[in-house]
Amino acid sequence: MAQMILLAYVMASLGTFIIGATVQPILTERAPMDRAMSDSGQFSWIVGRIARIPWQHLVKPPPGKIPIYVDTEGGGQTVAYAAEEPVCSGVLLMEGRTLLAEGPAKRPGSDERFAERQLDVTSWTCLDTTGILLLLERMVDQSVPWERKEAAEHGIIGAGLDAIPVLLGRLEDRRVCRHDQVLHNEGELPNHPPHGSSPGETNRDLDVTLGRFCDDMLRWIITPHGYQSPYASDPVSHRREDVFFTTEDWHAWWVTRRGMTLSQIRDQMKPVIDAYWQSNGEIQTVR
Repeated sequence: MAQMILLAYVMASLGTFIIGATVQPILTERAPMDRAMSDSGQFSWIVGRIARIPWQHLVKPPPGKIPIYVDTEGGGQTVAYAAEEPVCSGVLLMEGRTLLAEGPAKRPGSDERFAERQLDVTSWTCLDTTGILLLLERMVDQSVPWERKEAAEHGIIGAGLDAIPVLLGRLEDRRVCRHDQVLHNEGELPNHPPHGSSPGETNRDLDVTLGRFCDDMLRWIITPHGYQSPYASDPVSHRREDVFFTTEDWHAWWVTRRGMTLSQIRDQMKPVIDAYWQSNGEIQTVR
């Protein structure tokens, strides 16, 4: 018997579905098939919560799996398919392969086909203390492919405040989690003679320790994403490589902010971002 395809039409806002190294809109409003097909079968992941109120979606479960409605951390909702519903009370990371649920257009007489980008789940992780620790161990496992490490990174970020105590406990961890290459130009060093010849740019290898990774995650979690400082010369999007501030002591910083919500902490960081732009890009120190 052909598998029943349940078709419903969504009237929902775009959310965030993280695919590979990019962030792309969920196709919850249905998009033409030629827009959706390019991602089918790719390794993908979702960071979100099990939805309490399912929206209407195109639904086509793979054999042996059930639909799970997920409110994504970026906003919006999508559908994931797993053998059973994950038992997570908070945020979770779901990993798997992108698939498409296809359906006809709503307009009578239209032959155009539409699709939603969804997830065929192969594994999931509750983003509690135990789950975050498991993801950190994944970061130092050299046998794990980069895309699964990137999924772990986004999962840790999505855990928000719950990740902070765990990351604080790993700041002194010297195990290497990745190898980066940085562009080095000696002609731009402060102690280089002003009229001396500048050697060519070179790439230098840099081992990123788990402790440094945790420091980076802490900064990124509390950065007020989307905040447009009135002192910035042009509208900017905050990127992971942007460093607006450092801390003298993360542990002391956390003691004075424990009990605050993440929104309150990010609001507190907005004047720090302002000071960065007012000082022409001087990295600020947070205490």
